[in-house]
Amino acid sequence: MVSSLFSHLSTADVITICLVALFISMAKTGVHGAGMAAVPLLASVFGGRMSSGIMLPMLVLADVIGVRYYHQHASWKHLKILFPWAALGVIAGAITGSYINDAVFKIIMAIIILISVSIMIWLKRDAGEHVPHSSAFASATGVAGGFTSMVGNLAGSVMAVYPRLCIRGLSVKITD
Repeated sequence: MVSSLFSHLSTADVITICLVALFISMAKTGVHGAGMAAVPLLASVFGGRMSSGIMLPMLVLADVIGVRYYHQHASWKHLKILFPWAALGVIAGAITGSYINDAVFKIIMAIIILISVSIMIWLKRDAGEHVPHSSAFASATGVAGGFTSMVGNLAGSVMAVYPRLCIRGLSVKITD
C-alpha cells in the first residue's frame, strides 16, 4: 500500500512534500500560519482526505518531541479541561469525515483555514485579553480543536486560544 501511495509522485510532488515537512516543523516551533500552508500543499499532492491521514504521523511525531521538551511548561490543569472535549471533537470529525467525499472535505478544510486565519489575526491584535473565561468556552474550544484536528489537521489556531491564555498567565479562571 505504501509503495502504491508514493509510486505516482513527480519531482514537484516530492519537493512539495519536503516543503510540507518544513512548514510543519516551523509551525511546531511557533511560526504561526506555517502549518496552515502545509495543509493545502499536501492536499494538492494526495487529495484532502488522504493528505489528512498522511500528515497525522508527522504531527504526532512533532508533538511527541514537543511534549518531551516542553512538558514542564504546560498548564496541565487547564489542558485536562480541554482533553475530554477535544476527544469529543475528534469523534465528531471522524464521523463527519467518513460521510463526506473529497471535494466536500477540501471545502471544509478551506473554511477552517479562513476561520483559523481570522483567529490568528484576532489573537495578534487583541493578545487574547477579551477571550471568555468560562467552562462553556473551554468546552467549545476543545470540541472545535478536536474536530478541526480530524478534518484536515488544522487545530493549531483553534487550540492556541485557550491554552495560550493559560500559559501566558493571563489569570484564566474557569467559571460556569
